[in-house]
Amino acid sequence: MDIYCNEMTLKVERQNAWAMIEGFRKKDEHFFVSIFTAHLRAKSIQRDFKQYPKLITLIKKPKPYYPLNEDIVNQPEFSKYRHKYRYIAVLDRIFHITNKNSTWNELCNNGIFDIWSPSAPYNSLIDQDTGLEKEDPMILLLRIFEIENGFNEIDIKFGAHTDHVKKQVQLHFLRPVIPQNRNDKFSQNFKGAYYFEDIIEKIQKSLEGSIVQEEKVNDTSLIPCG
Repeated sequence: MDIYCNEMTLKVERQNAWAMIEGFRKKDEHFFVSIFTAHLRAKSIQRDFKQYPKLITLIKKPKPYYPLNEDIVNQPEFSKYRHKYRYIAVLDRIFHITNKNSTWNELCNNGIFDIWSPSAPYNSLIDQDTGLEKEDPMILLLRIFEIENGFNEIDIKFGAHTDHVKKQVQLHFLRPVIPQNRNDKFSQNFKGAYYFEDIIEKIQKSLEGSIVQEEKVNDTSLIPCG
């Protein structure tokens, strides 16, 4: 299975990258972020994200109307985080939703998206000029993988709103950050509270009453690693 890197990266806040790659602690448990908000015209889904995985790069700082959960992002572990360009986001599935406060109150308090205040993902799906819901609000379920040969900064063209990988690169996956389940060969030293199958179930339960469609994109359990 030959998989090539997308020319456009997935640009996220440093806090989000940390929570995706190293995870965060809450009530003596370890969690990882695996979701990302999007809509019909979001940059995150551009350049055929369904087919070509994206390298994770960083936004300089969150927008003021996307408040973080300060209790979590002020943990000492975050201050030590140094981002490495060796983590790839693969789009596993898309949840097309109706944007509801109740949904985000659930997802930001059950170990799925707790680095954010519930108003942050809600606001990200609202047009700040008109106050209207953006067209086709979505939750992207991402599977984060570490790759064998990471990128250097010289391999990336950084921009204010988007970053791009300068050349097409075939990816060689070392491991998923979150194993599929307890029978996954990568589960031996995994310290997270949820496996990937658990996360899917948690999201599905949280979206009861607000889901429009669950669109399966890639079976990320089949990606060869190691």
